[in-house]
Amino acid sequence: MSKDGMQIHFLQRDEVHPVFIYNVVDDVDAVHERVTGLGIKIAATLKDHDYGMREFTTLDPDGNFIAFAQSL
Repeated sequence: MSKDGMQIHFLQRDEVHPVFIYNVVDDVDAVHERVTGLGIKIAATLKDHDYGMREFTTLDPDGNFIAFAQSL
């Protein structure tokens, strides 16, 4: 997946340990639309949080969490 010069590669590798990556973006709704359109698994649905962020989290084939968020 790529957008505006940023690329995220979803790979399946046995030697990778699960990690959590948190990405702050300008338009989380547009990223969510793109990610769901590609059929990437969603681990936490898009929603507004009381700590001032709108975010969702994906899950890659290795079980790594990749979150996308935007300030409210």
